[in-house]
Amino acid sequence: MVRVKAPLFSLDASGTVGKSIVFASWKGRNYVRRHAIPANPNSGLQVGIRSVFRFITQNYTTLDAGDKADWTALALADNITPLDAQIRDAIQRARRNLGWRENVHDAAPGAIDAPTGGTAVAQPKTLVVAYVEPAANKPDSCYVVYASTVTGFTPDVSNIVAVIAFPGLTFTYTHLVTGTPYYFRVRGMSKSGFLGTLLAQFTGTPS
Repeated sequence: MVRVKAPLFSLDASGTVGKSIVFASWKGRNYVRRHAIPANPNSGLQVGIRSVFRFITQNYTTLDAGDKADWTALALADNITPLDAQIRDAIQRARRNLGWRENVHDAAPGAIDAPTGGTAVAQPKTLVVAYVEPAANKPDSCYVVYASTVTGFTPDVSNIVAVIAFPGLTFTYTHLVTGTPYYFRVRGMSKSGFLGTLLAQFTGTPS
């Protein structure tokens, strides 16, 4: 038997022990949690929330000093990080099918026009989704991509498959079912969380 003289966390342990507990690190802090396997790790809501989460965490470093100061002020009351404050705000708003915010004070723009020319080019088990930037009233934060295997679907957080930082105009949708049609809607969003007009539905079928 090996005797460990230091606390386990001091060893930067990571991984699963006996399919029971998990050691890992988050933002430089070591933690341990019970090992859990979701019944459906890829439900529509989970995919949508993860898409929002990914965008917020990757985009945070691009915020200006004023925006970061605002999130810092909101974080102080709960003793969390500014990024955590923005993530919490974003997830709460996304679950209510509202846009998430980079800036908490900006007024909503009068309009954000829909992108145009949506296409979904087939590849093996993949669709390369593309759209064209609107000529006027452009978003300044991101484009939200919704997808479903049901035509005429209503876009909401449960069918968000990607959040693409402006001015990105493409998304590669992978792990799809060959021969199954997928339907898409896309719209832009402002830094204040204002959601723009939806692009008309378009479709593609992976090969």
